[in-house]
Amino acid sequence: MLEISRPMHGALDPTIYPLINAWKFIDQNYRIPSEQENQELLSLTGYKNVALNDDVVIVPEGIQMDLSAVDKGYAGAQLGRTSEKAEITSALLDIGGNIHLVGIRPDGSA
Repeated sequence: MLEISRPMHGALDPTIYPLINAWKFIDQNYRIPSEQENQELLSLTGYKNVALNDDVVIVPEGIQMDLSAVDKGYAGAQLGRTSEKAEITSALLDIGGNIHLVGIRPDGSA
């Protein structure tokens, strides 16, 4: 995910979890934090604070990460590969609202 964040200059930032939590997106009890709270939480974010050393991710204390922006897509891609290896010729995989298609329709139509 850091490989995506850097070229996008942080448009996709995996360290945004404190804000996602404050806005209550996870439990869907939505709220709008105050500007002061948002600013305080932003001080706990920043993909540039996270380092990748080979296969080890180094996350500073106080930084929390949310990888949900890529996990469903990755899972769908893996399931798609597994389906193809199992010789499944047609599948529509719904991974929590993310759709991954395998092969073609059984009738051959687009």
